[in-house]
Amino acid sequence: MSPVTTVVPADRPKHLSKPVNNENPNPSPKILIPRVLTDVSKDGGGTHGTLKSQSARVRVRVSISLALAPTPTTTNLPHVCTRALLPSTTAIYPRTPSSLHRSPLRPTFLGLRPRSLPAATVPVSPSPAAAMDPVATWGLTPLAGADPEIYDLLEREKRRQRRGIELIASENFTSFAVMEALGSALTNKYSEGMPGARYYGGNDVIDEIENLCRSRALAAFRLDPASWGVNVQPYSGSPANFAAYTALLNPHDRIMGLDLPSGGHLTHGYYTSGGKKISATSIYFESLPYKEAANPFEYCDVVTTTTHKSLRGPRAGMIFYRKGPKPPKKGQPEGAVYDYEDKINFAVFPSLQGGPHNHQIAALAVALQQTMTPGFKAYAKQVKANAVAIGNYLMSKGYKMVTDGTENHLVLWDLRPLGLTGNKVEKLCDLCHITLNKNAVFGDSSALSPGGVRIGAPAMTSRGLVEKDFEQIGEFLHRAVTICLNIQKEHGKLLKDFNKGLVNNKDIENLKAEVEKFADSFDMPGFTLESMKYKE
Repeated sequence: MSPVTTVVPADRPKHLSKPVNNENPNPSPKILIPRVLTDVSKDGGGTHGTLKSQSARVRVRVSISLALAPTPTTTNLPHVCTRALLPSTTAIYPRTPSSLHRSPLRPTFLGLRPRSLPAATVPVSPSPAAAMDPVATWGLTPLAGADPEIYDLLEREKRRQRRGIELIASENFTSFAVMEALGSALTNKYSEGMPGARYYGGNDVIDEIENLCRSRALAAFRLDPASWGVNVQPYSGSPANFAAYTALLNPHDRIMGLDLPSGGHLTHGYYTSGGKKISATSIYFESLPYKEAANPFEYCDVVTTTTHKSLRGPRAGMIFYRKGPKPPKKGQPEGAVYDYEDKINFAVFPSLQGGPHNHQIAALAVALQQTMTPGFKAYAKQVKANAVAIGNYLMSKGYKMVTDGTENHLVLWDLRPLGLTGNKVEKLCDLCHITLNKNAVFGDSSALSPGGVRIGAPAMTSRGLVEKDFEQIGEFLHRAVTICLNIQKEHGKLLKDFNKGLVNNKDIENLKAEVEKFADSFDMPGFTLESMKYKE
């Protein structure tokens, strides 16, 4: 039996209460119409066929046009037919088996009352052979051929990265191996749940990859697998933070976090002076400040981290948590154990996320493996040395660094003594092909108009720069700030007036040329100069 469509009258009108035909004076309000598509032949620009529909009570023929060009799918046809064929008093309830939707040559025919059945032309999807591009065409065409517009934008971004100085502390350049994993066939697989407990089949390899990533994460941070666990599924750092809050806190609980101008992050919770809640954390939870803890794993039960900054991995996040027996403590029940694992895993999925991004997890596993090499250890030391070098150079020019220097991968430059804002310096540096970001300084009244800029060393250290190179970058920054002061003196302090001085400025153009020549002399991780479309 062919698939059927049920037609049910809505507010049956009087004129339709008459017998449909002499054979059956009392027709049922439901008419079942089997459908068979026959006599398909090509004619001119399309293909035509006849739809023969038969039942015990009605026999109809409907002409149907089969266009070879792409047409609406069969699942959309009921909407087309409803407007074209149906009286306003008819309600339609298609009984369409799922197999019908997979057959582009079997249209969804809407059952009609015999009295109101006109002939109609209805578009039907073509056969797969006629409609689908071959796999070799759509599935194996390189980006340059498949989408030249996106390809060109990608190549322009590669040129920007190579010919510029990247000083944003939260950015880095990842390796070719990590990029290979990110662009791999792993993006095709869906795998909700944890390894060994997925909601989909076919995850044997995916489970191995995620388990390998978790074991490498613990090894990279020198954590005992018997005492620590890790979830590597968060899409990035902010979801990791919020998953931790969701797992650990109950309604009306309080958390402690640094104020944003004092070095905190939006996901730690932030309120404006008027009490406006900025992040999801501050909406759902109440936050208070806390003091510094040097070693998070020594003092904390739960630790979150991003993976794409100083770790040089893909954009993702991790949540580490204690597990196993708790150390003896007065008033604690004997045999007490940490219960974070299930809570955190449940907070990540299904509470906040769907399926993990398996290509990201594989890329993270690659990056974690790279962190456990002598080369990465040397890189981490060089990052700190370079940050110290640029901070000292700028202080030698009379500029103020918050905390009078740094002991990590970044420095915070206080511009307030110069009468400048971070917005102005960031904008001018961008025009000179130096990328950094405005940043609040302790004591700022507004995070929207910060008094400093943040300078990070990880990205340019990944390109092989050492202390003397960062001193040269410090000289570029000194010149950029000097240009800012000259423009502000000539055009005024208002940002709209300041922006006028940025147009056709020869000093900016000269500095940009020097910056690009300097940056272009260093290799880029991830791609070579020879592979680039735009080499200059």
